[in-house]
Amino acid sequence: MVKWILLAHILGGSLWFGASVYVEGLMAAAARTKDPETIMTVGLKVAKTNQRVMTVAGLVTLVFGTWLVFESVYEFEMLFVSVGFAVAIIGLALGFFLFKPKGAEVEEIVAERGLTDPDAMAKMKSLGNLGHVMTLLVSIAMILMVLKPGA
Repeated sequence: MVKWILLAHILGGSLWFGASVYVEGLMAAAARTKDPETIMTVGLKVAKTNQRVMTVAGLVTLVFGTWLVFESVYEFEMLFVSVGFAVAIIGLALGFFLFKPKGAEVEEIVAERGLTDPDAMAKMKSLGNLGHVMTLLVSIAMILMVLKPGA
């Protein structure tokens, strides 16, 4: 049973990490165009997709990671488990309480004032910067999960 729990945990974490890296690539490609409409269009599509993919991946990772701790030799006090748990909680909280409402706010502004509205662009840039931080945190968690320091 532990192998199936581990598999689900790894698949969730891999999806989360892979999606984060993919989004970074999409947004970097859009930014290289230096076209505000392209950047905003890609950013809005990414925000919409992130709400679904990142939330599901984060929940799968958290649920099966927690279950794995209860069913295996790992403990919450282990560094890689603690960091992974913290990153999952932070990621889900940011998704529910920041990314989702701020993304909706940007969509509203764009609907009212257009893609190149300075306020919409500033809010999208802010979300992008927070996304970079989240990608870094997920990357650190993945590295620690693989190396398992202290285990």
